[in-house]
Amino acid sequence: WETHAARFLTRLERQAGVAVHEDQEALQALLSELQAYLAGTCDRLPWPIDERCMGSAFQRDVLHLTATIPYGAVMRYQSVAAAFGQPKAVRAVAQALRYNPLAIIVPCHRVIGQTGHLTGYAGGLERKCTLLTCEGIPLLNRPAGVFINREHMYVGWRKERGYSQPHCPGLVHLTPDDMLLMSSRAIAGQHDFVPCDMCHPEQGLA
Repeated sequence: WETHAARFLTRLERQAGVAVHEDQEALQALLSELQAYLAGTCDRLPWPIDERCMGSAFQRDVLHLTATIPYGAVMRYQSVAAAFGQPKAVRAVAQALRYNPLAIIVPCHRVIGQTGHLTGYAGGLERKCTLLTCEGIPLLNRPAGVFINREHMYVGWRKERGYSQPHCPGLVHLTPDDMLLMSSRAIAGQHDFVPCDMCHPEQGLA
């Protein structure tokens, strides 16, 4: 984000020995891809990630996991922490994502609060809402803030590559570190996700 860019580039030059320069042709190509993503016509930005712009080993782990959250899906802070075997390390995960140097590319906007509340985004809540809306995530405005509309989302298994209706009885066996909430666009774009044979979500949300 603009408020972080100058400080980040200075640190990158100092710590990683990277000479910062502007290649206008390369920047224009990246800009075109970013505009396609924001317009909803592109669901991936396959830009390489240089680990030298990351901080600690823990932050690298958190950012790498966050980068695997599919387009059109969200994961809770608690689930990210649980994926590392540290379910109580929610604050540490939030701090690692707060200093995400590659917003959108490492999609920390896809990480939400335990109750589905949109919170903790360095780019601001309005930008987080815009990015999630671009990806087909249904949102609810409530007096307490903006929330994911879980009733209009599928529940996915991150590692097992499956998905269910939001109230499927089979979800009682789902561990927090494996759970995703997925929009219809996420399901359409993730062809390796297999529908649950108990609730048959491929027939649409009940």
